[in-house]
Amino acid sequence: MSTGRILLVEDDTDLCFAYELILKHEGYDVIVARNGQEALDVLTSHQPHLILLDIFMPIMDGRKFLEELEPSQREKYTIVVCSNTSEDEVIHTVTQLGAAEVVLKASLDPPGLLMLVAGYMQG
Repeated sequence: MSTGRILLVEDDTDLCFAYELILKHEGYDVIVARNGQEALDVLTSHQPHLILLDIFMPIMDGRKFLEELEPSQREKYTIVVCSNTSEDEVIHTVTQLGAAEVVLKASLDPPGLLMLVAGYMQG
């Protein structure tokens, strides 16, 4: 079983539930936020090892979340953007703001999700 805390920032209820279930089954401590504002609030009391961040969400999207993080905080967390966008501008922006990687959600099956997370949690 794996260990480590993951902040999952995702507004799609079904996808969020599936990711959470898969990750918890592997032993990860998963904290869920439904938008960027909730994620910022979570960071005041929890220190995740990894943040899985959606881009397009209500209230505060993933780009705004990254912009709101202080540069020192961006460096403190490993942030992987999971989105269905392949727009170069969006990918460039989130990478410039500190995302380690941008992954297409459509290509992220359960084994792929676990492999992605395990790769970042070991480092």
